[in-house]
Amino acid sequence: MYRDAAQPQVRCLAAALFTNRHDYLLSIARRNAHTEADAAEAMQEAFASFIAKFDPGCGAPPLTWLTLTLKRQCGRQRREAHLDRHVGQEAEGGGGSSAPSSSASSRSSPIPPNG
Repeated sequence: MYRDAAQPQVRCLAAALFTNRHDYLLSIARRNAHTEADAAEAMQEAFASFIAKFDPGCGAPPLTWLTLTLKRQCGRQRREAHLDRHVGQEAEGGGGSSAPSSSASSRSSPIPPNG
């Protein structure tokens, strides 16, 4: 994390990126997010993370840092949405896809006795 003295600089960078690159970043978010609402949320989260964590002295280009953070946020949202749907399906259907495999293993032939 950067020193507090750098925060005004980071906020100015964030404002400039938002003003000058908003459409570019939103197009990336739309390609990587599940829904339009997820894309907008990912943008907000990425900018909040940028303001909180970007260190202008670390050498990372601001746009590159923000773009990578945005893509990671979209990926995180997609994984969480997938897990939410998966857990919801198990709760509603009782895990129907796993039942045949467990019953199939119980139907396997018994091990022959030593003889």
